[in-house]
Amino acid sequence: MSPSNPAPTRKESILFTPTGTQMEYQTAVLVYGNLKCDQVPLIALHGGPGSPSPYLTPPALLHERYGIPVVLYDQLGRGGSTRLPETRGATDFCTIELFLAEPTNLIATLGIKQFDVLGHSWGGMLAGSFALTQPQGLICKFARFRDSS
Repeated sequence: MSPSNPAPTRKESILFTPTGTQMEYQTAVLVYGNLKCDQVPLIALHGGPGSPSPYLTPPALLHERYGIPVVLYDQLGRGGSTRLPETRGATDFCTIELFLAEPTNLIATLGIKQFDVLGHSWGGMLAGSFALTQPQGLICKFARFRDSS
C-alpha cells in the first residue's frame, strides 16, 4: 500500500446474527494498531449504503502518527462482509436497527471497552444514531466554535 494508505495490523471476519433472525453473517473488519493499548480506538463508519470501508483508510494515519487504534468494517451487504442480494430493497430487513446492531456486535466481539466513533455520509447519520443509543464505552467530546464576526 502507498504511504497514504497504511496496511492494517489485522484483517478478520466476525460473526453477526441480527436480532430476530437465526442467520449468521460475516462482518469484515480491518484493525490498525493494537486495541489493547492505552489509546482510545476510533471506529469509523463508511458511507453508502453501498460503499465499502477502504476509502476511509486516511483515518488509519491516526495510528501511524499518534498510536490511536482505528477500526474499519464493511457493513452487512457491502465490501468483504456477507453479501445479501436477496434483501435488495427489502425495507423490513435493511433497517436502522440492523445497522445499529452491527457496531454493537463488533465492539463486543473485539472486546473494546472505550471508543470514539466517526462517520461519513450515511455513516455519519449512523454514527449520530448510534451515539443517541448511549452505548457503554462511547467517549463523547463536544467542541464549541465562537463566531469571530
